[in-house]
Amino acid sequence: MQAHFTSRHVAIAAAGGVLAVLSFSGVAQAITDTVFKYTSPRTSYYSIGHLALNPLGSAFATGYVRDYSGGLQTNPTACFGVGVNLPQGATVTEVRVWYKGSTGGNPSFVFLVQRMSSANSTLFLAAGKDNTGTSQFVDVPVGSITINNIQNAYEFATCLNPNDTFHAARITYTAGNAGD
Repeated sequence: MQAHFTSRHVAIAAAGGVLAVLSFSGVAQAITDTVFKYTSPRTSYYSIGHLALNPLGSAFATGYVRDYSGGLQTNPTACFGVGVNLPQGATVTEVRVWYKGSTGGNPSFVFLVQRMSSANSTLFLAAGKDNTGTSQFVDVPVGSITINNIQNAYEFATCLNPNDTFHAARITYTAGNAGD
């Protein structure tokens, strides 16, 4: 019996050879590497949409509207929040919030750093300054916060007055790697 190769056998052998070369050459490193380091720190963004926020307690669990295109609104005053997970060692440089304020008062926005061991928190607070019913943005003054996921938890929260609207928030940060 004589062995012969078909074009199918040749194709399979060639594909296996290419994979072997890539594996040993280091080109396939990203597939198996657990540290995804950038060559230099990169500016990245973490977005928080209005659908992500949840009422902060049962007292705020009624009287709000959260629709796909209009944002989060409430009547009466209510507070909402969401956890934030950023890469270990990242530096937060800006927290910007888009909202529409009503005549009922100015909404407030908080970036919270909570110490896990004691539940002590550091709050970075901003109030919306426009209550004319037009879409605006406000920056929460965070300075420069280095993310330490080993010791801290991070959250974003807002308290809205009747007919205020929360549209979205964006956290700007720089990081030297792609994750925790």
